[in-house]
Amino acid sequence: MSFFNDFLDYFNISNFNSESSISIIVGVGLLVVGKIKIINFSEEKIEVFVNKKKVCLIGECLKISAISKGEMIVEGNVFNVNMEK
Repeated sequence: MSFFNDFLDYFNISNFNSESSISIIVGVGLLVVGKIKIINFSEEKIEVFVNKKKVCLIGECLKISAISKGEMIVEGNVFNVNMEK
């Protein structure tokens, strides 16, 4: 079994398609996966709903560089990621 499958099993996630994920590359940017709705964005703060959960990205020089159905790439230096229910 792969590390990723072990990771999902560890957190008891059986249907990954209904979940959201955020992958961060420190100092470069991040990838958000899920049903995305942009609420507000600036170079310091991006607010989105991801699968009905509000996510706030805080950083500097933030830029939405690509967006498609189910994925969003944000470039910039991300300092903090907050999620509200």
